[in-house]
Amino acid sequence: MTPETIGRYKIERRIGRGGMAIIYLAHDPSMKRLVAIKLLPRQLTFDPTFRARFQREVEVIAALEHPSIVPVYDFGEQDEQPYFVMRYMPGGSLIDRLRYGNISLADSARIVRQIAPALDEAHRKGVIHRDIKPGNILFDGNENAYLSDFGIVKISGDAGTFTGNNILGTPSYMSPELARGDADVDGTSDIYALGVLIFRMWAGVLPYTANTPLGIAMKHITEPIPRILDYKPELPPDCATFIAIAMAKERKDRFKTATELSLALNRIVDNEQLGDKASSSTFPLTREKEVDSQAITDPGTHAAVTQKPAQAVHNLPVQPSSFIGRRNELSLIAERLSDAACRLLTLLGPGGIGKTRLALQAARQELYNYQHGVFFVALAPLSSAQFIISTIAETINFSFYSSEEDHKVQLINYLRNKSMLLLLDNFEHLIAASELVAEILQNAPEIKFLVTSRERLNLQEEWVLNIPGMQVPPENDIDAADDFAAMQLFLDRARKVKPGIALSETDKRYAIRICQLLEGVPLGIELAAAWVRLLSTQEIATEIEQNLDFLTTSLRNVSQRHRSLRAVFEYSWNLLTETEREAFTKLTVFRGGFSRQAAAKVAETSLFHLSTLVDKSLLRKNTHDRYDMLEVLKQYGEEKFEESPLVKAQVESLHSAFFASFLHQREDALKGGDQKTALDEIGAEIENIRLAIQWAIKNRRYATLSQAIEGFYRYFEIRGWLREGAAILSSMSDSLREKYGGTETLEEEMLLHYSRVLARLGAFYYRLGNHAEAENVLRKSINVTRTITARTDLAFALTYLGAVAYLRLNFSEAREQLHESLSIYREVGDQLGMALALHHLGLVAREAGDLTLARQLFRESLENNRAVSNRFGVSISLDALGTIARALNELEEAKRLHEESLAIRKEYNDRWGIATSLDGLGQVALEMRNFVQAQTLFEDSADIYREIGDQRRLEKTLENIQQAGKALRT
Repeated sequence: MTPETIGRYKIERRIGRGGMAIIYLAHDPSMKRLVAIKLLPRQLTFDPTFRARFQREVEVIAALEHPSIVPVYDFGEQDEQPYFVMRYMPGGSLIDRLRYGNISLADSARIVRQIAPALDEAHRKGVIHRDIKPGNILFDGNENAYLSDFGIVKISGDAGTFTGNNILGTPSYMSPELARGDADVDGTSDIYALGVLIFRMWAGVLPYTANTPLGIAMKHITEPIPRILDYKPELPPDCATFIAIAMAKERKDRFKTATELSLALNRIVDNEQLGDKASSSTFPLTREKEVDSQAITDPGTHAAVTQKPAQAVHNLPVQPSSFIGRRNELSLIAERLSDAACRLLTLLGPGGIGKTRLALQAARQELYNYQHGVFFVALAPLSSAQFIISTIAETINFSFYSSEEDHKVQLINYLRNKSMLLLLDNFEHLIAASELVAEILQNAPEIKFLVTSRERLNLQEEWVLNIPGMQVPPENDIDAADDFAAMQLFLDRARKVKPGIALSETDKRYAIRICQLLEGVPLGIELAAAWVRLLSTQEIATEIEQNLDFLTTSLRNVSQRHRSLRAVFEYSWNLLTETEREAFTKLTVFRGGFSRQAAAKVAETSLFHLSTLVDKSLLRKNTHDRYDMLEVLKQYGEEKFEESPLVKAQVESLHSAFFASFLHQREDALKGGDQKTALDEIGAEIENIRLAIQWAIKNRRYATLSQAIEGFYRYFEIRGWLREGAAILSSMSDSLREKYGGTETLEEEMLLHYSRVLARLGAFYYRLGNHAEAENVLRKSINVTRTITARTDLAFALTYLGAVAYLRLNFSEAREQLHESLSIYREVGDQLGMALALHHLGLVAREAGDLTLARQLFRESLENNRAVSNRFGVSISLDALGTIARALNELEEAKRLHEESLAIRKEYNDRWGIATSLDGLGQVALEMRNFVQAQTLFEDSADIYREIGDQRRLEKTLENIQQAGKALRT
């Protein structure tokens, strides 16, 4: 239980637990400051060893008195429990930063540069730390690093008893001599631990891991030093030599002091910033004897070191600016997500309060807690709840495996046995989709949701955490202002636009006023901080107050917090030039972000103006050279855009035309060749594409739709988004009928567009199993195309009409339509179309029992797919040929074909296709009476069907497993 007071100190909350102490945040009433109190737990007070160690830590810190060592303010006992009082470090520890990603070369050098003098001072006074690790590197509010936790130090001349079975320290950071229990350790043991720490900062993983502490310690003694460039090849080559020296097995081969190590690291950073990465000869070693790093790290000598570390599965975007504050909220989120009863946690708050950034930071803390990953699902760009299923599926890399089974059922079946955290961001406009969340929670027991929203989901399973503004400093405490998150955020963002800015006492007083006026709302603070390039803090505070007074009278039905944010936006708007205002409003047309090229073509916005808007915190740029806008800013911008309806309509038209052209340019790639790149590029713009097509349908821009339709069809077909694709194409068809009535009034160009819409709608209906409707629209398309010169479009419709006839077992009609289709494709030289028609003819021949003809047709289909580099088509043709070889008892050939298909499907991570090929190989093994291998292959196939949730094929494969097992027993 947390005590209310310890000595004169009022306890705020528990903030940590060390190896032998509990840490509390407390308030010192006499000094009016926050402090940290380290208390020896009651169960350890009866052990004289722990009491002595606790006492010694205080004495050592007091004796060192170094500015980079966390200082002790007071020492005492309460109810026979020793405690000491230290400076409170609001910046957390290095372990907190490592949870959110690797530390850059420059930042790691800065951290080491700050703590190296403290370590050397300790060594000069005979104090060996023996527990250098991320948790013992703390930060103040200005990101300065400090050394802490001297609880297991060794003092020179101290005989000590910590050897043999009494080895102390953290195994992951333990030098070989400490791991062996050597009694004569010196300061180079801390140098070694510092080398491990730097390895961890760069690589994101520890150099040695094992299942037990003893196993880790033994690896420090016996195993070669892993080569850092195998983990982070983008680092300068000198880093390999640096780690080899810092972590040398022999003390004499290490850096002699922490400062020497720091200087060597700084030289690498300097060379890196100069652009010199080419040669390790640029690394002027200060050691008298250079370590043979090649002998230590050569993969040929020590094969074990080439193994890459396992990575957490996630898609969390890298943030362009540092995360500040919110330690209490992060702790609460972590605590609730760790509770088995909490499976839906909603972060609730108004726009601009920082929900998304907080959720992303919290999600990073959870990366290693979910076996199948942590995924960020951006919902703000979605215009309708109907898109949420496909959006979640694409985000978690799940492909729908069946055109006939409902997509929601497939998604839930896939998630059923998964351990995942799904971060659903900006849920408030999709509250209708909350039932989907409830169904997933009911059917997938290891799935948890972290949701950001302005409204509750109102589900029984929902836990809610209201997100307040950031902590704001009191007006009369300028000295403590820097310890408050709101002030830290203001200063950090101000330094981005005006490096080296220093605030006087007066400046700081007005900065506090700014934070108070904005009630700690992060977005408002960031926008206000961007003004320091032009205005003093006093002028900024004055402008906000004036705008706030105006908004208080004109927006009486709006909350104070919302008024304060709008006040900042209005003044930010007033500071923009006319060109910048025009650019900002035009950019609100995009959904899900945009590229520089799209901004130039659609919004006529140059790179210069994009950069200006980023500097003013009105836009964000991510690591993939894409830009986006916070949703609350987009809403303000859209309000301004509504004031210019003609300009808005023009920009929306340009947006629609741009993304139609974007799809058209990737048609050939989608058919073959660089298919994966095209899929990735379209996927990044899918919300813009959805919006562009819906706008063109609504505004009857048929030329735009005609340009987009083939790329749209190919992408939705490959992704398996058949229901959505059919719904959109049906809307296109309805729009044409509403405007033109019958086809007799249409010109040839419009007839061609109409026939293409119908044919692709029919193809989607065919794959969805809606055969009657497929036949209906395909016949309509064929009737239209026979009246105009559209041979390829006629062939396309005939292919799918033949496919429908095949499924209805009307083989003669199927052959007639497919042969006509094939003849047209051959006439125009369309090899992709030929491959499709030949494949369906092969299916008809196989079903009719003519295996020789079926093989010939599948081989021709394969040749055409290969000619156009259609790898997906190639894998399908190979599997089809495998079934023929198996039926003809050509088992070695069948095995070869299925294995080749499997290899291609693994390239694309086509999970359903992989399972199908494995099943084919299992059938071959069964026929070859290799029952053990058959059982293994069927089990692998079943695992994937189970993973993706294909119950029908799973049941069939489980029957195959039983058949193989029965054969094995007999």
